[in-house]
Amino acid sequence: MNAQAEKKGSDHSNCGAFLKIVTFLAVLAGCSALAENNDDNDKFCVIHVGPHKTSTTTLQEFLYSQSKAGGALEKDRYKYPSFIKGYTSASKAHAILVSCVNTESPVLQPICSNEAFQSNVLEYFQSFVDNTANDRSNIILTSEEFDRPGLNITELTSFLVPHQYKINVVVYYRRFYDWIHSYYNQFNKLKEVKHPITFVEWLRDEEFFEQRLLGYSVAVYNRFKEAPGIFNVSLVNMHEDPENFNTNARFACDHMDNAPHLCAAA
Repeated sequence: MNAQAEKKGSDHSNCGAFLKIVTFLAVLAGCSALAENNDDNDKFCVIHVGPHKTSTTTLQEFLYSQSKAGGALEKDRYKYPSFIKGYTSASKAHAILVSCVNTESPVLQPICSNEAFQSNVLEYFQSFVDNTANDRSNIILTSEEFDRPGLNITELTSFLVPHQYKINVVVYYRRFYDWIHSYYNQFNKLKEVKHPITFVEWLRDEEFFEQRLLGYSVAVYNRFKEAPGIFNVSLVNMHEDPENFNTNARFACDHMDNAPHLCAAA
């Protein structure tokens, strides 16, 4: 797929930043799904990183439903950490881990602002990885909060690399105009927004717009692609065969290693 040129408006200062996104379209054609040359003895950690507004809740609820005893994940030897209940819905619980390895996000910092809480979360995850590795099982992590630019990816991978996990990151791709308008709709639904603004007014806040770009697929893909310890980064193109696109099936069947039961369940 060739990147399509975008018409640049002469009076929009944000267009320069936006045009950088267009080059990302070229990546879709050459990005592999499952990594090749895997060994039967390999252990995998598959990390679904969103980003926000790419059907993340649908996938998370599916994965959580299959994480219970006797579910497809267990049959495929994938383990799903539960973390601490009560701070978020069960299918969103992996956001707690993200908040505790995130150094900058004002949205997530309050979740893990207590040092004792942070210590408990990270100790739990370390114990979970140790036990899962000893069992020679795989790991699945899923949260759109992994798209936050303040995420300390090196700290995250430091739990997994010593156990020789192959870390496969999955990023969903949604066309920019679809994605940014969906983000805008969510923004206007927030309880803190007492006076909704128009889409154009929302985009005119250049600093805010730049922050949103950091959470778009192109930026998320690049951050994980450049991070040490990551084995493979793959993309799910949500616009490929749109009439038959199935969020869960594309992830389970095309982007997870050795997961036939999960693929069948999708």
